Amino acid sequence: MATRCIQTPIGTYDDGRTVYSYRLEDEKGQYVSLMNIGCSILDLAVLDKNGELQDVVLGMPSFEHYHKARSVMGATVGRCANRIAAGTFTLNGQEYHLEKNERGGLNHLHGGKGGFQMRYWDAEVEGDTLRFRYESPDGEEGYPGKVNVTETVTFRDGRLDLRIDSVSDRDTIVNYTNHAFFNMNGQGSGSALNHRLTIHADRYSATGPDLIPTEALPVEGTPFDFRTPHTIGERIDADFKQVRDCGGYDVNFVLSGGAPAAAVVGDISGIRMEVHTDCPDMQFFSGMGLGSPFLCHGKNGATYVNFGGFCLEPHALPNAINTPYADQVILRAGETKTWHMCLAFSVETEE
Repeated sequence: MATRCIQTPIGTYDDGRTVYSYRLEDEKGQYVSLMNIGCSILDLAVLDKNGELQDVVLGMPSFEHYHKARSVMGATVGRCANRIAAGTFTLNGQEYHLEKNERGGLNHLHGGKGGFQMRYWDAEVEGDTLRFRYESPDGEEGYPGKVNVTETVTFRDGRLDLRIDSVSDRDTIVNYTNHAFFNMNGQGSGSALNHRLTIHADRYSATGPDLIPTEALPVEGTPFDFRTPHTIGERIDADFKQVRDCGGYDVNFVLSGGAPAAAVVGDISGIRMEVHTDCPDMQFFSGMGLGSPFLCHGKNGATYVNFGGFCLEPHALPNAINTPYADQVILRAGETKTWHMCLAFSVETEE
């Protein structure tokens, strides 16, 4: 059976438009569901080592919960994912000021309170391909230029492929990612600290107290060395300032260009997820705070715990526009910029 798509209404947007989920099922009965608010991944069910489906993406109970909480769970984040220092950047000699929406008012985070994750995207289905489209007007959240964005989604044989293409009528900046929280043992199954993680990165971004990168340092000899597999929790209590300050991992890695960029294996399920991308960097977040009253109430009656899910977010260097790596995020008028991520699922059997 070829991949098929099932469209289901799940709520009503502020302006009265119907919100839909789109479920892509592959030949093995595995599936992914996304909604057209933020192109958010709602469910991602793949086969474990026992041949049982496990939904490996955390989420909220309903569209209303996502909307009320303004949650980025599973969402496409833009125009600029991660942080822009003090919400300020200069492009072509003009200074732009963005909302400083991070807690404490330090930085601009994930495109602002009205980022792409909160927007209604038009959707169309072409065979086994799902396309979301959004037109971001000039000046939205303070960014210059009208940007037309298309996200293309396929799910075939356990491979979820996400590609974002964007074109602007003025020079602007973009830096996309997907903000799904994963647990390879199944959402709501408890801690993910025993998952084995590999990240192909020789360097990580050291940060100041505002979490803005200051320099790239070698991972060797630090708790950030995942060039060979380590469990997520193995060094999470290390006496290392950047880990202590965050209460876990919230760190940007400078990818080495190997394929896959990262891989993680569930200790109980045997599910292996590989992250393939052409992005230069990737943020690893180990799920601190998931047990808070704001986030712990998950879908299907699940209750989430701290470290009950993690994020692997491919993107450009955080705050790139204010660094020598500004070209990573500048989108020139009339040109097309593409972001790509593929999640490939398989099963590791015990040795």
